[in-house]
Amino acid sequence: MQESVESAPPTPRAKPLPEPPLAGASAAPTVPAKGLYFLGAWYDALSMGGVAIAAWAGSALLADGQDPRVQEAMLEAAGVLALLLWYPHMVASSWPLYVSRARVQRYAFTAVVLPVLMLYAVFLAIQFPRTVLPCLCKVTLWWWGYHLAMQTYALSLLYVRRAGLECDAKVRGLLGLSTFSIFVYSSLCAELHSESGSFLSLQHDLPSLPAGTFVRLLAGMGVLAGLLGLAGLAAYTHWKHRRLPPGVVFLPPLAHFVWLVPGAGEPHYNLFLHLSVFSVFHGLQYLYAAPFLNPERGGEAAGGNKQLRRGLYTVIACVAIGALLFRGFPAMLAWRGIPAHLAGPAVLSGLLIVHFFQDGVLWKARGDAEARA
Repeated sequence: MQESVESAPPTPRAKPLPEPPLAGASAAPTVPAKGLYFLGAWYDALSMGGVAIAAWAGSALLADGQDPRVQEAMLEAAGVLALLLWYPHMVASSWPLYVSRARVQRYAFTAVVLPVLMLYAVFLAIQFPRTVLPCLCKVTLWWWGYHLAMQTYALSLLYVRRAGLECDAKVRGLLGLSTFSIFVYSSLCAELHSESGSFLSLQHDLPSLPAGTFVRLLAGMGVLAGLLGLAGLAAYTHWKHRRLPPGVVFLPPLAHFVWLVPGAGEPHYNLFLHLSVFSVFHGLQYLYAAPFLNPERGGEAAGGNKQLRRGLYTVIACVAIGALLFRGFPAMLAWRGIPAHLAGPAVLSGLLIVHFFQDGVLWKARGDAEARA
């Protein structure tokens, strides 16, 4: 007996899987949902470099930057603004390190041991003002320039990512070329002239490299490389994505450039002055962007009276702690009989080195800024 076989219903045809991209091909970039700007185009542009560039243009038009009297006035103005921007940004950058006992225990060397070691270095430098103190100040000057270049690089890379552009090795390389060459150029130019070796009120010459033809050649290549890096970034991005990077990408390196490069080859170029002035705008950049990049708050948006009060209290605390450390500590040492022209450079060097180290460790622990965008 033959059984009748019912015809089975047709099996639905499976959708074909998408073909994998060709080797070397990259997916089309998309603008993240967060958008390009933190608060808006004008706010971001002014904070990321617009204010710094405008201040430089105004000072260049109104005064001779090589005049010692003008330099002294600029340093005094930078000292006043540092109380509101530069010192608070250093306190704010180290704040996450001390928010909990677990965090302090995890980063015990950075949070506890390093400040103690630098306090010892400060008193050692004061004890030996002709040997240890100039070397400490010299290390601070070079690390200071690198630190500024590193934040400039990170901010530009951050906006590249937020614009939906791929941050491949070429983009990173061109951005790094444009920012770190400024650091190399300004630092090498400062080595060419003994007059540029001042550090606050330090009365002793800082150790310097021999001002030879090789150093001059490296300095010239540095500024050329910086300009080529920015031009190359624009050309490469246009070739790969058929569009230019947004203007805000170029603002941090341009602000960095105008404050450190013009006049660097002049005999009276004062690297400490230019680093101090640009550091005020460096602090503005950090204080503007950092609240939006704090991963511990889970991208929490600003709002609410409670959060507003907490933010206000944090700002007041950062200003007060910064003034106490950078102004109160040297004043206390001077009151105890230590000459101010020794206490000031020693304390500033010690605090800056602690800041540079802690800031670098914390940013690495949080993850790359571009990845968090």
